[in-house]
Amino acid sequence: MTEALDHAQERLDFFDTVAAMEVAGRVMEDARAGRHSEAALARALTIMAGVHRARDEYPESMRVVLEALEIWQRIGDLAGEAIARCIDARVLVAVGQSDEAVAEADRALVAADRSGDRTARIKALTTLGAVCVSIQQHDVGIEHCLRGLQLARGFADELAVGMLLDTMACGHLGRVEPARARHDYAMADAELTLAAELSTEAMMIARRHGHRRYEAVAVANLAEGVALGGRPDEALRLLEGFRLDPQQDAAAVMTHYLDSRGWVYLELGRHDEAIAMFAEALALAEGETAAMTYHDHLAQAYEKAGDLRRALDHFKAFRALFERIASDAAKRSASVAAVRWETAQLLRESRHDSLTGLPNRRALDEILAVEAVDRAVLLVDVDNFKRVNDTYSHLTGDEVLRRLGMILGITCRAGDTAARFGGEEFAVVLDQMGSDGAGDAAERLRVAVESYDWSAVTDGLTVTVSIGVAHGVPELLAVADRNLYRAKNSGRNRVCA
Repeated sequence: MTEALDHAQERLDFFDTVAAMEVAGRVMEDARAGRHSEAALARALTIMAGVHRARDEYPESMRVVLEALEIWQRIGDLAGEAIARCIDARVLVAVGQSDEAVAEADRALVAADRSGDRTARIKALTTLGAVCVSIQQHDVGIEHCLRGLQLARGFADELAVGMLLDTMACGHLGRVEPARARHDYAMADAELTLAAELSTEAMMIARRHGHRRYEAVAVANLAEGVALGGRPDEALRLLEGFRLDPQQDAAAVMTHYLDSRGWVYLELGRHDEAIAMFAEALALAEGETAAMTYHDHLAQAYEKAGDLRRALDHFKAFRALFERIASDAAKRSASVAAVRWETAQLLRESRHDSLTGLPNRRALDEILAVEAVDRAVLLVDVDNFKRVNDTYSHLTGDEVLRRLGMILGITCRAGDTAARFGGEEFAVVLDQMGSDGAGDAAERLRVAVESYDWSAVTDGLTVTVSIGVAHGVPELLAVADRNLYRAKNSGRNRVCA
């Protein structure tokens, strides 16, 4: 199973989404049937989310990656969580939610750093760098890439090095026009030179590893930098050194290359050849966004060639697609936001008790699974709760539980957790609390319940609780439960530790 997922990830890394989806889909199906672990399911979901993102299926990617993220968090796998958050961040930036994308990429890096997993840390730094560059925060993006580059070089992860170098090249290219706008031509030339050096190294790494997509992107970025530097002939020679292969290259690779070559022809004044490149890219374009771009480039090429009628035709096609895509992008962004909200609600419902609003037993178990120093647990049980139900009604019993949950929440310190353990039992987790302090906290809680005005619920009602306390032992819940039974067997409405 691990080998199958490794293979699926490798195929995704090489943008073979069909093979990646097929393998990950089989593992997901088997895992849901109980034949694989939760970790295997989470990894398969993460790969599937990457497939959807590569296909620009952003709401689907968001839905799947949030399911993966929930599992990674539940099983405490910080590296898996970090990688899932990387995909989430890239989806968010793709649909225009840049602030959320940066925040999610930051969370990915925090999780990766806490995990100590070098692959997760490299991916998180690469993602944060790419997100920042894509929203024009070039300086910050380059800084994150430099950190990732140092780590990737230290572990001889050449493909990661190549991706980071190419992202940095894009960041330096993004600095060129602002420098020219300031009339700082020396800085602009320095940025172009550095971008070319970075793209060259990225191109050579991709070539050594047979990664044609990365190579094509690096070649195109390098050619763009060289052409911007006033050397279009050299840029053309670079592009001619990469031969497209329809049997190997995805449409996105081919169209990127053809578009870059078209721009170089345009810089050289070879308008007919530029038009031929853009037209071929348009014919191969997957999706309306790419088609819109190539209509725009064709309009500019025909205008420079003096064919204003065809320039106008392509401009009209560009405008029509632009208006439709702008509307679709808004809908897609709203759809992604809706998926995130719905998923957050489902996660909350899965970890919170619907009656009291407190965390439930599942959430409590997750909290206790994380090690902490000087932790105590109070188990709280409503005395004679069956008598409350039988005497006053089950609706009254529900109201007692709701109000008890409120009292627990009010009496807890910030950082403590009150949860509904089950039935009429509640638990309170106290972190950074000594044994004497835990006993005192339990007694304050007991008194708060006893002195509460329960007649506001119904006339004649009184409520008390018994509390078992445990501190500084491996099995906190088990010890607290034994002490709770001691409290109940000793006459109720008391604390035993």
